[in-house]
Amino acid sequence: MTTNLPLERRVQYLEREIEHLKQLNRANQRSTNLTPKVRLRHAKTTTSGTYPTGYSNTFQMVTVDSAYTRTAGSQGVTDTDRDSGVQFVGRTIDGTNVLEDTVLPIFEIDGADGKTYVFIMDIPTLWHAIAKEDFGATTAGQCSCDLKDIFENDTTTDVTVHDPLGTFSLVKNNEEMLVVRQGGRYIVIQAECP
Repeated sequence: MTTNLPLERRVQYLEREIEHLKQLNRANQRSTNLTPKVRLRHAKTTTSGTYPTGYSNTFQMVTVDSAYTRTAGSQGVTDTDRDSGVQFVGRTIDGTNVLEDTVLPIFEIDGADGKTYVFIMDIPTLWHAIAKEDFGATTAGQCSCDLKDIFENDTTTDVTVHDPLGTFSLVKNNEEMLVVRQGGRYIVIQAECP
């Protein structure tokens, strides 16, 4: 699957893949073999040498342990690598390119030819961003922003928003945008009218 498909078709594709994984898991639970065949893990993309810079659907990964305050609310999370190097190579189901150091849920699947690691990219989510600088002031096609959820709750997180087509290059400091998070990146899709 290519990343050029409309967002709705990509989401539909992901929903089918998730249903397929659920069916695999249900079949595994009915198995007389007590050893699980599919396990959910927490991992991040990493590199040993050169990380893919162009389109890629396989990535070097390492499992991580997450630590956070176990109370409701907005908590800081610390992800710690379980190993100092690459542990395995995983592949995307939806064909999305993934940035280095992106933390993802992965499925470890036991197969006849060994373990396979697959992951589903984060489902696209809509966010509200407020520019902390003029678009492109520090880096062309990028802008540092305060991030809020779509209901205006401050996440207390600063993110880099990308404008791959240069459509929003006129966005100025303190102007508001709608951004989509996909593949570990925030992409601007709408901004205030000048």
